[in-house]
Amino acid sequence: MALLELQNLQKHFGKTQVLRDLSLQVEEGQFVTLLGPSGCGKTTTLRIVAGLTDPDGGDVLLEGRSMLRLPPEKRELNTVFQNYALFPHMNVEKNVAYALRLMGMSARQRAARVAEMLKLVQMEGYEKRMPDKLSGGQRQRIAIARAVAPGRKLLLLDEPLGALDLKLRRQMQEEIKGLQKELGIAFLYITHDQEEALNMSDRIGILHEGRLEQLGTPEEIYERPTSRFAAEFIGQSTLLPCRVLAVGTEGMTLEFAGQKLPARATAGFRAGDEALVCLRNERVACLSPEAAAEASLPGTLVSRHYAGGSVRYVIELDAGPRVVCVAPSAGDAAFRPGQRVRAGWNPRETAVVR
Repeated sequence: MALLELQNLQKHFGKTQVLRDLSLQVEEGQFVTLLGPSGCGKTTTLRIVAGLTDPDGGDVLLEGRSMLRLPPEKRELNTVFQNYALFPHMNVEKNVAYALRLMGMSARQRAARVAEMLKLVQMEGYEKRMPDKLSGGQRQRIAIARAVAPGRKLLLLDEPLGALDLKLRRQMQEEIKGLQKELGIAFLYITHDQEEALNMSDRIGILHEGRLEQLGTPEEIYERPTSRFAAEFIGQSTLLPCRVLAVGTEGMTLEFAGQKLPARATAGFRAGDEALVCLRNERVACLSPEAAAEASLPGTLVSRHYAGGSVRYVIELDAGPRVVCVAPSAGDAAFRPGQRVRAGWNPRETAVVR
């Protein structure tokens, strides 16, 4: 039995349907991220789980029991918000101890638990500090300590790193993931940041217009997208429209602008189907015109941009679309704009979607 199960959630705001039969399971100890653009239903889903918004249909089960009739404070979970929501009139110690006091824990037990939580988030010595005297990263640590102090089995996090700068975001990603593993509790995490989701999650659910577009491990989501939206939303890619010529046990043969291209075997395709080849920027190589490659297309180099550790090439294919290639700058062959080149890739590393 899953720790958390969402069953066919529906939600409308006026005439707008925000969630459409959304179903999802979170196992004990898992880090599950809901990823998607603004307006896709991520935060609405989290608010329904937390009890802050009522669904129009469906159910929310925690350990097999429906939570829909329970108020937020009676649900065995806690939430960390993007704005931290610390009590401004309470110091760090009182903020972390707040829920413990409501639970009836003795003063000595509260002090021990607060000390344990502050050590966990590396904030020992800040007990008497007021929230307005803390940095953004420190306030986020205290918000997390307060949320996990009661010992819940599930923590909800609504874009908790959104207000931090890039360097601190990356540092906090490592800290939150390490904290989750150390605590052994399940996290349901909301973000629109792809890198954040890929770095931190055990599983990622991509939401699109209120639907769960794809659910899988970070590797599955990136390497084997199952829809056009998933392929375009994750990473930076070019999609080549092709037609399936043949399907075999070892792979497929596609046709693009009169040229045959090999592709890896992908379930559900038959000869004659339309398909899209997803070319990830970092998986495409800029090659000389005579270079051999398992799959390649001729074109002209439009631009070259040096970015320190990498070089970004833009190749305009003879057959139409532009393809981007991101290659390490070390050993760069230094192709120049205007040169004839080929865009090449390994078909075994390239996804094919409808």
